[in-house]
Amino acid sequence: MDKLRFLKAPLRVGQSSTEELIQTAGNQEGGEKKAPSPADHSYWKPFFLSGTAALSFAVTFAAIIIGLAVLYSQSLDYNGIATTKNNLHYLWTYGPTALFTVILVYWGLLEYQAKLLAPWRAMAGSGASARDSIFLDLISPWNILVLPKAVSNKLPVPFLAITGTLLIRLLIILSTGLLVSERVSITHPDRSLVVRRNFINRPGFDPERDDSRIIRVVTAMQKWNLSDPLGTHNGYAFPIIDASQSLISPDTVVTFNASVFTADLTCEVAAEDFTFSTTNVNKNGYPATDTTVYVPRTGASFTCSAPDDKNPDSKGCPQLNVTFPSCDNPQPFQVFFTQDIKPYTAQYFLAYGSEEYPFKCKRDEPAESVAVLLRGVERPSRNRFEVDLTSLLCRPRYSIRHVPISLRNNELTPDTIAHLGDTLGDGNTDQLEGLSIWDLYRAAGPVNQLPGDPKQLNGTFAKEFLKARFNSTAAQLVRTYFMGPSGDTVPAEVTEKEERLIVREFPLIFMEVILVVLSFVCLALWFLSRHHLCPRDPGSIGGLATILTRSPLLMGFFEGTSTTPLQKLEAAHSKASYHTATTEGEDGASFGVVPSGEMEMNSGSPRDNAASDLSKWWQPIIVRTPSKIGVTLFTVALIVALEVLKKYSSSNDGIATVGNGEYIKYTWVYIPTLTMVAVSILYGMLDAAAVLFQPYTVLHRGGRFTGTVMLEDLAGKITPAALISCLSKRQITVPATKLAIIAGSMLTIAVSGLYTVQSISFTQTIPLVTHSNVQKDFWLDGGDESIGNLPAILAFDHIPYPKWTYGEFMFSHVSLANNDTSTFLGNSTSIDARVPAQRAVINCTMFDNDFDIKFTRNATGSATKWDDDGGFILSPNNPPRDCGVEITASVYEQNPYYGVLTDYTAPLEPGCPVYLMYVGSLHHNDPDNNTLSMAYCYPYLEQLELDVTFTDSNFTIDTSRPPRAVPGTSKVLARNQSLSVDSFPTFLDSGRSNPSSDHKTHGYNDNMDDFFNALIGSDMVSSASELIGPGNTDRLLNKVARLYGITAAQVLNGQVNTDLYAPTADQQRNGTILREKFRLVQSPIATHILAGLLGFMLVCSVTAYATLRTRGILPNDPCSIAAKASLLAGSKILSEDVIPPGSEWLSDEQLRVNGTFAEDRFRLKWWDGQRYGIDIEPDGEGSC
Repeated sequence: MDKLRFLKAPLRVGQSSTEELIQTAGNQEGGEKKAPSPADHSYWKPFFLSGTAALSFAVTFAAIIIGLAVLYSQSLDYNGIATTKNNLHYLWTYGPTALFTVILVYWGLLEYQAKLLAPWRAMAGSGASARDSIFLDLISPWNILVLPKAVSNKLPVPFLAITGTLLIRLLIILSTGLLVSERVSITHPDRSLVVRRNFINRPGFDPERDDSRIIRVVTAMQKWNLSDPLGTHNGYAFPIIDASQSLISPDTVVTFNASVFTADLTCEVAAEDFTFSTTNVNKNGYPATDTTVYVPRTGASFTCSAPDDKNPDSKGCPQLNVTFPSCDNPQPFQVFFTQDIKPYTAQYFLAYGSEEYPFKCKRDEPAESVAVLLRGVERPSRNRFEVDLTSLLCRPRYSIRHVPISLRNNELTPDTIAHLGDTLGDGNTDQLEGLSIWDLYRAAGPVNQLPGDPKQLNGTFAKEFLKARFNSTAAQLVRTYFMGPSGDTVPAEVTEKEERLIVREFPLIFMEVILVVLSFVCLALWFLSRHHLCPRDPGSIGGLATILTRSPLLMGFFEGTSTTPLQKLEAAHSKASYHTATTEGEDGASFGVVPSGEMEMNSGSPRDNAASDLSKWWQPIIVRTPSKIGVTLFTVALIVALEVLKKYSSSNDGIATVGNGEYIKYTWVYIPTLTMVAVSILYGMLDAAAVLFQPYTVLHRGGRFTGTVMLEDLAGKITPAALISCLSKRQITVPATKLAIIAGSMLTIAVSGLYTVQSISFTQTIPLVTHSNVQKDFWLDGGDESIGNLPAILAFDHIPYPKWTYGEFMFSHVSLANNDTSTFLGNSTSIDARVPAQRAVINCTMFDNDFDIKFTRNATGSATKWDDDGGFILSPNNPPRDCGVEITASVYEQNPYYGVLTDYTAPLEPGCPVYLMYVGSLHHNDPDNNTLSMAYCYPYLEQLELDVTFTDSNFTIDTSRPPRAVPGTSKVLARNQSLSVDSFPTFLDSGRSNPSSDHKTHGYNDNMDDFFNALIGSDMVSSASELIGPGNTDRLLNKVARLYGITAAQVLNGQVNTDLYAPTADQQRNGTILREKFRLVQSPIATHILAGLLGFMLVCSVTAYATLRTRGILPNDPCSIAAKASLLAGSKILSEDVIPPGSEWLSDEQLRVNGTFAEDRFRLKWWDGQRYGIDIEPDGEGSC
């Protein structure tokens, strides 16, 4: 029999037992040791520690790195990877967390196998000390404690495996904050828009022949600070699109290629403060005779006429006549132009005067430049009269360019305006047929009066003013006359705010770095993969027993020491070392653990400490009573906290207001995740304890499954497999903990959707003050024409209403009580207020159809056919309050419709109606189709309350939510207050009709007065036929009341905004502001999922605690080789009858086929009161 080479020195284990051990070694382990070789023996090859598994993990991590990079690139390029909803985005966020959770499950098997083989790796080769080999336990301690031990023991594989586990757990945590739902701008490039109005050509267009509405619109816009009409903005004109298709919200931006009209007036100062001076003055210091002067650089001359001696108010230059050689009969305040005057080919524009006159002097070809003359301050004195003059030379131009434009709320965006301004001089511009530069300049008309102090008048100011006026006038002219209906479809990009799933950069960077590290960890594991460590899986009790059977020296040391604390056993072996060896004997190759070199045990045998009774049995911390209570209460507290926070979030629009800080966002993402990870770890500890005790509990109890558990290692199985295995054996504890583990892995997935930051709108009360000049004795001055034709412009040109008016309402001015807009309004999106308002009501009532009508006759005496002088005389038979009236009307043949709103009587009779209205149709050749409707009106002024929504601190009305009259608040403020019918031609003159031109060209009906012409021409009515006939009386009354109310509201606004009336006392009122803030909102769905999982885990833990028996089972932690060896030492299990030679080379399946452990029943108990351990149950004993 060969001697063992590793016995280099006598063993000193104790004087009495050394010889016995050596004798045993000589008898049982004879033979020459051979180095393990895969060619000779089949060593265990754990899959998760193989190169294949390592490379598979590395490829997986590399694929995730690429996938995350692609997602981030998509997120940057498209402002998110997908459109989602705040309450559903968790469906996306669950994905990454679930992926890493699955990876962690499989990596956990790698970690377990690495820890399991750590002692065997330490004993391979030259061996290791007992502390670093047979007493080494990397399985039961926490990973954070195992890491330094793995470093100190130079065990790279366990170190890498544990590092990977910790990094994957960190990935799970970070992944919960990887994707977030945010409201961002997203562009849809494939939308189509319908163009409602687009540019058209109009050959032969002449603004003088058409009308003067353009200059009136521009003048009103400047005077009343009104916004641009639809299709124009900031001096540009562009196609009008169908806003209902695309402008979903105020934030929506529509970009498309369109033709844009741009006009520009570039001016330079020709003569600054040029002084016209004469010494030929009268006694008042003004020119005594007509005086002519020539303006430098303009080629123009003008005459300052002498005052009219018969008119004492006449002084200065009441007539300033500008003369050029090419124009005859110069007229005051007119524009004339010359032929080629060097160095300029000039047209001249006079900016002076108090009235507007049409242009009379024309030219076929537009000039390159125009001269603008501005008169300044007169200085009369005894010896000299002086007038300061400034002359400008200006060049007008326009272009139509096909460029991309962006619209927000139908207005050009600032970027588009900047681009259009930068490219104004670029080539490739189009012209509109029928529109010349001169047409635009002539349409602008003479500037009556420059704003501001005349003493501050200078060329620089004039340049900017004239430029803005010219640009605005040109845009309005093109909008009105050179745009027509269109149904074209154009491709467009629509940029709007959407809830998008964003990839956050902060967690992404960390995750990418961690994944790179994990990839290198996998490559290191592949490099360190070594399978010549152990002949089989040593995780089960029976599997380890097959190896320990071939280790008699080791088992001899531990016989009778199972109840001795491991610390004492380790101290007794402090100088011992072990290694694994494969030896060839008569029965073939055997693998075992043998001492290395000179063995010297500490004095004092640990067997002397064995006893038949133990006061303390080993229990993991997690199964002790304080831990049981703590885990249970912690779980219950989390469920309660989730429900309480959910209820608070639902009732308060979130849990708390959060800021926009980049890093503070992660607190509410990762704190809940860390909490759920802690729960998973606690339940993982409980599961580890249940799995650890499961075979020993079965052996302690005894029964028919004892043979099965000898070869069962639940910790080495994936959770579903372990669950099924235990359920097949009708076990309760481990299935309960495994179900809790499965639920725990779902916790970290579900918690990723628990909290979101949402933009929440909420209301807040603020103090307001309303101011009004309208008092109880207020009298509507119906003849006040200071507002000019503003009502007509509002009705015809779709311009927003002036401030403090809307439709037929004129309401009180509103301001903050403390005027601190920044403090009170902040980021508010709207202001709601209930304010007092006034409305003029025309209050018309239809007459019945009982009329006396007398037709006028023509020269032939026919009563059925009339010429242009035909008409009728009408009087009602049942007038109100016996207020009789007779109407004489003429109806021109070219238009059968007529309509008049006039005084009922003049002067007004007490008690009688104020207005009389009649409309109808009179067909000269078809009297049977004639119609007539007549009404009388008692107008009054009422006061009421309005609910008004303002959009900003300037109290701009939100047109999407027009002012609403509050029911029951109306009361009459004054009766019989009305607008003068003589003022309607001023109020409702839109400039559509030129008295010197043919009315029919402009849609003007001579059979109707100015009120009805304005009503028919507005967008309230498409044609006169809508108001004619008995079936349209309600529409007639409503439309008349609407136009009358709009007109009266502007008259009221013009009057109360003057100093004619003292304001009433300010009224304190409360308004509400709609603020927008970011709130941390708890998802009800995620809450229910988490609460359900936690509740299920709680039930599982209670079940496990109730069924898990740990007292009196294990004297020591059984995770080390030494602990298991102490339970098996001295057992019949280690005999060849139970474990035949060579069994250590067989797998579990092969052992089962051979019937190993199948025929015997095994128990863990006290044997003969002297030894506690695992042994074979004699026949007839044990429980069933």
